[in-house]
Amino acid sequence: NIAHHFCCSCNFYLFLFKIIWCFCHNRKLEISSGRFARFADGSAVAQVLKKLFLICFFLHFKSKSQYFNNLVDYRQKAAAAGRIPTNYLRRELGTTDNEILTSRLIDRSIRPLFPPGYFYDTQVSEPLFYSFHF
Repeated sequence: NIAHHFCCSCNFYLFLFKIIWCFCHNRKLEISSGRFARFADGSAVAQVLKKLFLICFFLHFKSKSQYFNNLVDYRQKAAAAGRIPTNYLRRELGTTDNEILTSRLIDRSIRPLFPPGYFYDTQVSEPLFYSFHF
């Protein structure tokens, strides 16, 4: 099954890895897997500069659609910057325009990475966990 080969980690097997890429001016990208979101079909924690992301993949293997349905959900939580939302209910309300555009950018970037004939429903969740500059 092509969906099982595409998954980085699944519910029954746990793959631990850590990758560090160093760029110019002491900038680095660090990706690690196997510690968080073990019930997701695939997950990784990415750290870029002073921002920390948790990326989770959820797959629906029984899809009858003839096109690739991909849902990307990017959120900038107020708690990531150490703030409490300032509205009446103290909750995160709707998505901002910046979050919607970032979700679309991520969707357009990862769509070519899926193999041809992959018609499974896929959801990518990317909340921002920590940010020094919000």
